[in-house]
Amino acid sequence: MRIGIYGGCFNPPHLGHLGLIEKLLSSKIVDKVIVVPTGDNYDKKGLASFKDRYTMLQIMFKNVQNVIVSNYENKKRLVYSYETLDYYQNIYKDDEIFFVCGVDNIMTIQSWQNYEYILNKYKVIVVNRLGVGYNLNILDRYNDSIHFVDFHLPLMSSTFIRENIANIDKINYILPHNVLQYIVSNNLYNGSDNKCLVML
Repeated sequence: MRIGIYGGCFNPPHLGHLGLIEKLLSSKIVDKVIVVPTGDNYDKKGLASFKDRYTMLQIMFKNVQNVIVSNYENKKRLVYSYETLDYYQNIYKDDEIFFVCGVDNIMTIQSWQNYEYILNKYKVIVVNRLGVGYNLNILDRYNDSIHFVDFHLPLMSSTFIRENIANIDKINYILPHNVLQYIVSNNLYNGSDNKCLVML
């Protein structure tokens, strides 16, 4: 079985995240996706609590088959991507683990903790957004590890949602209704200035 590990802030999760995962599954690129929200120790201003982001992901993927929302990174310390990948590889010993990320993220891969270890041990699925270019010449030696997929998904941004949280008409088309209800009911993101990269 091919298992995609898809990490990020998900601050908040939106229909772009949902569409990406559905594409990965329907295209048979992976057989299962494990969604891994970052823990509270991730150094970003305006980051909603792990509990809130985890709950919103559970709400969004409640009826989506072959998707698991993970609480693995909910620890008292920062958890690095290579640790998460190793954790799931240890659980799924006979399966192939893929790391799923976006072009924005892969362009900063050299800043990741133990990035060479990740590229030597795992395959990385990079989801390219329509119209976004990339230059990875410096990583030519890892061509066998990095696989690009192009999905024609609409541009959506968690940052845009947070910055327009007071104007429901601007954001309701990119949020599942039940996630939007959760945000409003729990008064999330008022005054947020977090610029966390989303994996799209």
